[in-house]
Amino acid sequence: MTAEVPDGTDTGGVDAGDGLSSRATVLVVDDDELWGRTAARLLERQRERLSVATATTLSEGEAAFERLDPDCVVCDYRLDDATGFDLLSTVRRVDSDRPFVLVTGEGDEGVASEAIRRGATDYVRKGRHSDDPGLLAERVTSAIGAYRTRRALTRERRSKEAMLDIVTTTASRETLCQAFCDLLVDEHGYAGAWIGIEEGVDGLDPWAAVDCGAYLDRVGSAQRAGDGETPALIARNRGESCVVDRIESDDSDATVPAEGDRDGGTDDRDWRSAALAAGFRSAAAVPLGEDGGRVGVLTVFAAEPGAFDERECRLLSDYAATIVYALRTASWKRSLVSSVPVSVEFRFAGDEVPLVAFGRRLPAEASVSLASTAVKSDRSLLYLLRVSGVPGSAIPDAASVPGVESVRVDDDVTPVRVELVADGPTPERLLANRGAKVTGTAVGNDAVTVSVSYPREGDIQALSRALRDEFSRVDVGRIRADESGAEPVVDEGLAADLTDKQRQALEIAYHEGYFERPREHNATEIADVLGINRVTFTQHLRTAERKVFARLFDSD
Repeated sequence: MTAEVPDGTDTGGVDAGDGLSSRATVLVVDDDELWGRTAARLLERQRERLSVATATTLSEGEAAFERLDPDCVVCDYRLDDATGFDLLSTVRRVDSDRPFVLVTGEGDEGVASEAIRRGATDYVRKGRHSDDPGLLAERVTSAIGAYRTRRALTRERRSKEAMLDIVTTTASRETLCQAFCDLLVDEHGYAGAWIGIEEGVDGLDPWAAVDCGAYLDRVGSAQRAGDGETPALIARNRGESCVVDRIESDDSDATVPAEGDRDGGTDDRDWRSAALAAGFRSAAAVPLGEDGGRVGVLTVFAAEPGAFDERECRLLSDYAATIVYALRTASWKRSLVSSVPVSVEFRFAGDEVPLVAFGRRLPAEASVSLASTAVKSDRSLLYLLRVSGVPGSAIPDAASVPGVESVRVDDDVTPVRVELVADGPTPERLLANRGAKVTGTAVGNDAVTVSVSYPREGDIQALSRALRDEFSRVDVGRIRADESGAEPVVDEGLAADLTDKQRQALEIAYHEGYFERPREHNATEIADVLGINRVTFTQHLRTAERKVFARLFDSD
């Protein structure tokens, strides 16, 4: 792990001689206000990474504990209105393992024993504290260190279990990346995470991001190779991990560039300013794969400086190795789907399928055709529909069915253009997650027919059972094996080199009138439809255009 430290920064992951790898908050509660203030000063003087707050009553202590969520509580046994055991009970209701040091008077050995029995972490006698000013600091830092170690081990165990679940249950590569970013933010408390995948010599293509949209919008073009020194590019170009322990910038108040300034231009603002504006104070970027087999970069941000100590760095390296394995496994599964497929049609007729319920609420003379689908999130799927034979004003009411999150109607064109977002189980998502490649969806006759390519070695009966577990009325239609073993049409032609995200961006842009003059929708509007930030959409689209043009004009 290589630490890249900008000018004027320090390595927050270093111990600094106080037994703590990052800052910790301590709450001191004592009805003797002078003793409490003295203890706070001694703790902060003895350990530079400790920040100490004080309270003098039980109610003040409980309020401060709720407000500060401290790493450790130091409480005198004798309070004017209660005892330290009362505060200990409050702390244990919140966290059964939070460090709690009870301060007792001379001759209170029985109280000390009872405190340990009730769950106190340690106890210190006031007399000994006066004789040895460093004793309380030693006990506090030792308790915090042990607590953090136990939490880290528990978190790592949960993370490994969650990573295994992602690898074994998720088939889509983009969904894999998104699931890992979600896990890093939700489970580890990072302020943001994103995964950039290699795009030839052009840099990194954001496949997934959590709480990094504003940052990526501002530094999007700086993620291209040769432009700037972001942590992700340093890790990519050098083939080794990059840690920035303290993000600092003289341009922290810089405003986000205007829409016109970002479209097609190079945003040369300091990436640190963008990070600070997003609330990031430290960062770590880890290559995905080794030289010769590198697929991208994982980047995470923290809201405090010095968040990436040795343990965190090892954890991120484990994540990177697992992500690489998962992506390669998903690519292998995908190659099975596209090389020797079986074509299968599934017919869905239950009203729990959003498109079925929507179609049934339209007049009999209405006709619905599906232009495209796009993944918006782990649960949401966007359908781009063309509806004829019914006025646009009648469509929102027809779309008021369970499972439909939102609907947007454009009745300035014929047939009417409808963007329908389904939130929840959909046939397309379930089929894709089970390893099937969806090749088409047809709406009509009070049913939806979904066509897929499925591995010849796959268990179609098991796939059908999984569908029937989720949907009430499912029939298997035509099953046709490709005996020639030739590549299916869907993987041939100008779009052969496109990733799923690039194909999706190009297809949605076409159907949304992005290439018309004048444009029917701009990049920001289409990105909003897809539920992604603008820079991610434009990077997918431009890369897709470049690949298609190269295949068209560079072919022999």
